[in-house]
Amino acid sequence: MGTRLLRGRYFEEADEQRGDFVVLLSNSAATIFFNKAEAVGAQLPIELPGMRGRGRPTVVGVVADVKYSGLEAAPGPAVYVLWKELPAGQLYLAVKTQHDAPAVASSVRIVLRDVAPDMPVMPIRRLDEVMQRSVADRRLHALLGAGMAGVAFVIALAGLAAGLGRLVSERRRELAIRAALGASPRRMLRGVLLEGMLIALAGMALGTIGTLAAAGMLRALVFGISPQDPATLALVSVVVGAGAIVACYFPARRASTVDPLEVLRDN
Repeated sequence: MGTRLLRGRYFEEADEQRGDFVVLLSNSAATIFFNKAEAVGAQLPIELPGMRGRGRPTVVGVVADVKYSGLEAAPGPAVYVLWKELPAGQLYLAVKTQHDAPAVASSVRIVLRDVAPDMPVMPIRRLDEVMQRSVADRRLHALLGAGMAGVAFVIALAGLAAGLGRLVSERRRELAIRAALGASPRRMLRGVLLEGMLIALAGMALGTIGTLAAAGMLRALVFGISPQDPATLALVSVVVGAGAIVACYFPARRASTVDPLEVLRDN
């Protein structure tokens, strides 16, 4: 299954042949049972439920924690035993192959039918399909949220550009007088651009405050990061700031090209 070995070794065929009573522990289980002491080579301090009379097993390896209850749930401690030591009522068979999955699935069905003709076999699925299904709802919510955020982002930039454009139109006479008095186009461009960026920075500050305030609700929609993740907030701020600069540039560019003679003649 690809569970990562941290210390010791995995189960071996010789363990079953010798009848050794050995177990593997997840990392969190090793911490619970042995704290900071080395677990590999030590006996488990308790007898396992359902295996009374077998004594205490020896730990031969520690593996990484595995999430059995979804991405949002913290991985719990796990103890792995050989199948013959504690047979389960329901069996899951995992097959690793480099060949075509449907063909392998057909072969597995034939083998199982030969071994146990009366045993029902559930539908065979690829592991990546199982994983994708487990996060389907979360992926849908993420796509919907990203789509709404993208639309809101475009609307905000359009509103910023439109508002700044109207501001430039209303101040054409003032800009013309400044140009007549010697203000360079570069200086006028910088001044209008600065006004637009101040509006954008105010919006970014309010958005960041809103994000931090809504952290509890957002926590159910994200995985692997915190709603207050500094890197994410910084990246979003950079993207929004870059978009705001582009949105502000065109009205500012128009303001820098105002012809003072034409404007003052019209007025």
